Formats: sequence, C-alpha cells, structure tokens
Amino acid sequence: MSGLLQRMGMILAFMGVTLGSAGQHYPNWLQYLFNHQSVNPAYTAIGENLGFFVMNRSQLTGLSPADYSHQLSFHSPIFNQFNGAGFDMIADRADSLAQLSLFTNYSYELLIDEDIRLRMGGTFGLAHTTKILKEAEEKELTGNFGIGAFIYSPNGFFSFSIPRLIKNNAANLTPEERILQENRLFFFSTAALFPISEGVMLKPQLFYAIPFGKSSQMDLSFNLMLKEKTWVGLLYTPGQRIGAMAEGHLYRQIRMALATHIGRDGPTGKTVAFLDLSLSYGIDIYGRGKKPVNRF
Repeated sequence: MSGLLQRMGMILAFMGVTLGSAGQHYPNWLQYLFNHQSVNPAYTAIGENLGFFVMNRSQLTGLSPADYSHQLSFHSPIFNQFNGAGFDMIADRADSLAQLSLFTNYSYELLIDEDIRLRMGGTFGLAHTTKILKEAEEKELTGNFGIGAFIYSPNGFFSFSIPRLIKNNAANLTPEERILQENRLFFFSTAALFPISEGVMLKPQLFYAIPFGKSSQMDLSFNLMLKEKTWVGLLYTPGQRIGAMAEGHLYRQIRMALATHIGRDGPTGKTVAFLDLSLSYGIDIYGRGKKPVNRF
C-alpha cells in the first residue's frame, strides 16, 4: 500500500505540469518543503517531535518598498504520541499591505496500516492587517480558522488543507490580493520518494494553491536527498519564477535551509529576487526516531 501511495503521488506530480497558473503572493517554498504546519495544521508535531521552525524571506532586488516575510512555528506532542499542538506567528508585507498573524494548531494521528498514517488537524487565530496609504493607515483585526489532513508513508504523502475558511474584508483591500492569509484557499501538495543509488533518493513534489474566486498557482520542485542528511533541489513556478535550495544539518538536531529564486512580479512586471533562510530544531522526546519525518 505504501508503494501505491508513492506511485499515485508521482502521477499527480507530473499531471501538475499541464496545469495553468497565475500568481499572487503565496506561501514560501521553504514553508511547505520543510514545515507544512503553517500551510496545513494536520502536520503539527508530526513524528512526535518537539521543536521549532524559524524562517526569514529577504528581497534582494525589485520592488520598493521591499516585500518581506518572517515566520516562527513551534510544535510539541501532548498527552501521547498521537496528539500534537503548536502555533504559527507570521509577519508579512506585500505591496501596501502588512500583516501580523498568530494561529494555534491541533492535530491527531490515526494508523491506517503498518506503513500509512493519517493526521487530521485544525487551526484558529487572529490577524492584524494594516493597509499603508500615503495619507493614512487603515488597520483591522480579524479572526479565522481552518482544517487539514495529511496522509503519509515512508515513501510519499498527500496534504489537503483549507487554513483560512472565513473570507474577511482584509482580502479585498487591493484589486489583486497579495497577502492571502485572510482569503479562503485550498492547498494541495504531494510528493514521492524514489531510490536512485545507494544513499541518494529523488523527491519530486507538487504544491497547488487554489483560492476561492481568484487565480491559482502551481509550484514544482525536484529534490535529491543525500545520505538521509542533506537536500538539494530545483524549484519552479511555471511562467513566474525559478530557484534552487539546499538543506542540511548545522549542529546536532539543528538544520538550516537556504533557497534563492528570481521571477517577475505580476502587477508591476519588475524582476524580483528573493533569499529565504530557515532554521529548524527537533527532538524526538519519545525516542522513536521515525525517518519519514526528516523526508517530509
């Protein structure tokens, strides 16, 4: 059954190449490559690990004022290995909108068979949105909630989520929405692992974001895992951006990821380059050391 999950993920990933996409400001590559939690609450505390994820996106060239994104995620098992809790704090700026959000997450895991597990989760929180105008600033505090499911095995996964179910007024502040935390979105992601040689595995991954009533976006990545310790890969959003990433151990349980990409901003047509940097830490407090977590 684990092999079936792997094959289905590969088929869907290649099907995604044929899908069209038009862009807005979506989650960063490093978020759903190494920390699905901010995109899908079901991922919270997967693998029974206690830890955190910190990410910073810096704009190198292009728009002024510069866009940015900062994120802090924390996760921990609670009660037993099947329950997880955590939070995500995200600060974003894109165009004239700046947003600070804080969301709490809960997840629960079910065993489908020996290899396949299903996690389900929910999230709830608040977002403070500021529209920066020449003459003044407009501010708004809104609440929201979302749901998600994450099914995985040692060789692949499927992720489904709607992290924001309420469409608040903040989603309509600009003609083309750039910060979508307050818009209703459906996220789908899948990946599969294929051995190439001893110590080397290929992981193609598809990420697809479908806003309610707005243009969708597809991201593709092709990653190599070396000796179960290091990731290197290429990142591609059809018609918009291309980039590269690397991730590996920095010290003991601390891992660092770096991604850089260049693309074209839709509304302005300017070429924009970004640098993403993340640090993550995880400790297996139950001593089970499940390797699939490090892969996804």
